[in-house]
Amino acid sequence: MKTCSRCNTEQPNTEFYPSSYRRKDGTRALSSWCKTCTKNESASYQKENPGKVREWSWRKHIKKKYGMTADLYQKMFQAQNGTCAICNQQETHLYRNKQIGYLAIDHDHATGKIRELLCFNCNTGLGRFNDDQHLLSNAIEYLRRHSAILSPKD
Repeated sequence: MKTCSRCNTEQPNTEFYPSSYRRKDGTRALSSWCKTCTKNESASYQKENPGKVREWSWRKHIKKKYGMTADLYQKMFQAQNGTCAICNQQETHLYRNKQIGYLAIDHDHATGKIRELLCFNCNTGLGRFNDDQHLLSNAIEYLRRHSAILSPKD
């Protein structure tokens, strides 16, 4: 049994998360707060600090998925003047939280190699064509063929 230092209730050890602290014998100590107090504090922090949580989540995501640091992303972003490598526009896509998202990290799906940063529309457009140059060439030819038909004659 252990007493939570936050709510002062005595609870079984199973109601405490393992601490990051390791004792001299190598075993892990238990957190001083019970799981309920920890969850409540976490939820409160996330509600009060959505920007910090979003930034932390994004940094963790790009590191795990692409092996990329936020510093490298910023260097690429600055090198591209904060715009998409295809359409040269700033990102405008709104996510569920009603905030403008980051430019997407475009990468070769076969090799995993990072290419450049793209806006949501260009990134998903390439994805829908499966990065197939032949299909994209066909789409360009299609647009040329139909724009000539629809344009007014001189």
